[in-house]
Amino acid sequence: MTHKFIVNTENVNEYGYRIITEGIDTEQYERNPIVLYYHERARDPKQVVGRVVKLYKENNQLIADIEFDVADEFAATLAGKVERGFIKMASLYADVIETSVDEAMIIP
Repeated sequence: MTHKFIVNTENVNEYGYRIITEGIDTEQYERNPIVLYYHERARDPKQVVGRVVKLYKENNQLIADIEFDVADEFAATLAGKVERGFIKMASLYADVIETSVDEAMIIP
C-alpha cells in the first residue's frame, strides 16, 4: 500500500523562505529514493522506513507516493499511524543552492 504525501509547496516555510518546486532537482535522489525517519541518515537501520515509488511535480507541489517497509516493525508502526491519521505530514530535506531577492519571487 502506498501513501501520498505532499513534500513541498511554494508556501513560505517555518524557516522564513520558500522552495520553488520547479527548481527542485530530484535526479540524484531518485537513484535511491529511500524514506528516512526524521531526516536522519541511515546510521541505524530503523531510520530507513520506506521508499518513494513515485515522485512527481503537480500544481507547484512535489508529491511522493511512499511505500513503508512493513516487514520492519518500526516502519510498520509508522505506516499504521499514517493509515489511522496520526501522522499526516512528511518533509523534504534539501540543500539550498541558489537564493533570490527578485521582487517577483518574494511573497509575504
